[in-house]
Order: sequence, then C-alpha cells, then structure tokens
Amino acid sequence: MRKVLLGTLLVPVLAGGVVRGVRPTRVAHAASARDGVSMAVQRALVGRFFAPATTTAVGERPASKRRVCRVTAPDLGPQVYYVEESFAAASQPPFSSTLLVVTPLDATHARIDELRPRDHAALVGTCDRSGRPADDTTLLADQGCTLVADVGAHGLVAHTDGATCPSTLNGAQYRERTLTVRDGDLAVLDVGRAADGTLAWGDATAPMRFRREPAAR
Repeated sequence: MRKVLLGTLLVPVLAGGVVRGVRPTRVAHAASARDGVSMAVQRALVGRFFAPATTTAVGERPASKRRVCRVTAPDLGPQVYYVEESFAAASQPPFSSTLLVVTPLDATHARIDELRPRDHAALVGTCDRSGRPADDTTLLADQGCTLVADVGAHGLVAHTDGATCPSTLNGAQYRERTLTVRDGDLAVLDVGRAADGTLAWGDATAPMRFRREPAAR
C-alpha cells in the first residue's frame, strides 16, 4: 500500500485553456490528443449523481448520492478529482471520500489512480471549500488497483487489470473494479474473486447505477 502526504491547496477549479509555445508537430499532436482525453474524462466524471435504492443478491442497497469536482492538488498532478458519496436519505456525514488522479496515456486511454485519506473526514466537503486549504492529509493508494480507462465521445469504461488488485474479504484473492460512464449514466461495479476466479463477495450482475442530475443554474 503506497502512502502520499497531501500538503497543498485542495480547492475546486474550473477547466481552462493553456497557452503553449511552438513545438514540433508530432509533439503538438500528441499533446493535443492527451488534452482531448483530459477534457473527455472531465465531462464524464464531474457532476452530481443519484443512485436509487435497489435489491441485489447480497442484500438491500440504499439510495445514494455521488458528487465529483475537479480540484487543485499540484503535488498529485495536473488533473485531480474529489469524489464524495453519501446516503440520500440520511443526515449522516458522507461514507466515502476519495481523490482520483487522472493521467492521459494517448488519444483514447487514461490511467486513473484512486487515493483514500487515512482520516476519512479530512476531505469531506472539499467541493464546497473554495479558497480554503485542506489540512495535511495522508492518502493511501492500493498497489495494483489502478484503473485503465478507454475514453470516447460518450463517456468512458475503466477497469482494474486482471488479478492485480488485492482483496482478502471473505476469502477473496483479488478485487475487480469497473467504472462506466455513458451519456450521463454512471455505474460502479466492485466484486472480489478467489484465486480460481469464482465470486467471493459482491454481485457481479448488479453494479451501483447512478444517473446524472441536472446542473444547478
């Protein structure tokens, strides 16, 4: 498990243009392609989402909310997003807060690394904390759990690579995680599998499905 100390401004930002000098054509084309992937990933990820309550093979899943905003975190990279999830009907604090660090790879692919704060409450409310620096926060990254995203005009599909993401829950050996965004609908599937590939936890037929909510005017 990799540890990162975040000791920098972590505030919401808006996407903007970048002025670049003259570069060789091939380099410029590659940079332009990566910029296109960056913008596509931002369109897919950022926003407010709602998942209605559902019943799965492993039990009831309550209605949930998901909020994603882009933040400034120079220590982590130029493209970082904060993800906060909470139960829709509860007044309790969010149950999940993570950072996604996105690295464009080429014209159609990007790497997404998910970082979790050691202190869950440390990042809660980041999307509403404009202009306010976050406290120094220790972030944890599970080795082997990077998502590789196939990015297109209508969204993206990102998944872990084979059996590289470890899990020991309920006798599992590895975890499979898939994030799918298509035309505003977002689905997250997490399952654990034994060494022989059989299901150890989760429901492979029931991803958590969110719908994008209209942007506030």
